[in-house]
Amino acid sequence: MITNLDTTNTAYPTKARNRLVNAPKLQVLGDVNVLSTTSIAVIGSRYASDYSTQVVPAFVQEFANRRVSVISGLAPGVDYMAHIYAIECKTPAIGVLGFGLNYLYEFENYDLVKKIIEHGGCVVSPFKSSQKPEKFTFIERNKLIAALCAAVVIVEATIKSGTFYTVQSAVEFDVPVFAVPGNVFSKNSKGTHSLIKSGAY
Repeated sequence: MITNLDTTNTAYPTKARNRLVNAPKLQVLGDVNVLSTTSIAVIGSRYASDYSTQVVPAFVQEFANRRVSVISGLAPGVDYMAHIYAIECKTPAIGVLGFGLNYLYEFENYDLVKKIIEHGGCVVSPFKSSQKPEKFTFIERNKLIAALCAAVVIVEATIKSGTFYTVQSAVEFDVPVFAVPGNVFSKNSKGTHSLIKSGAY
C-alpha cells in the first residue's frame, strides 16, 4: 500500500520538513514511521571493492546496536550493501528512490525493495508516480537522503562520485559528514580522501 505524505501530515518526517525549502510530497511503501527514526546514511561507490564488504557491515552493525536506522539510495555497490546488512542486523532500512513509483517494477534492485519492506523498513519517493529516472531526479534523491538523516557516512567514492551531491546538501543542512579512509592507490578512495582533506570527519 502506498502512503502519501505532505508537510501537513503528522507522519511527515520533521527533519525533512525543517530542512527542505518547498519540501516535496512523499510516496512511501512500507512502514512510514521508520522515516521519523534516527537514521544514518551509508552511501558510496556503485563499484564497491572488497574493502567495502568489510567496512559496511561493521558500521551497520554498530548502528544496529544503537537502534539507528540505515538510509541509502538503493543503487548497486555500497548502497545495496548498506540495505542488505541493515536487514541482516535487524535494524530498519530506508531506501530513497530517484524516480516515481510507476517505474519501480523495472528497477534493477526491485527484489531489494521488497526485502526492505518485508523486514519492517520503507522505500520512499519524492516524485509523482509518473516521474521517470533522469539526472536531476537522482540529485533530488540525494538531497532527500541528506535531509532525512542524522549523519552521512561515505564508504569509497571516486573524485567525481554522485555522493558529492549528498555531501553538498548535508553541508547545507549542517548534517555531519564522515568519510572512511581507504587505500591511497585506489581511485575509489580519492573522493573520500578529498572529503577528509576538506574537513569531513
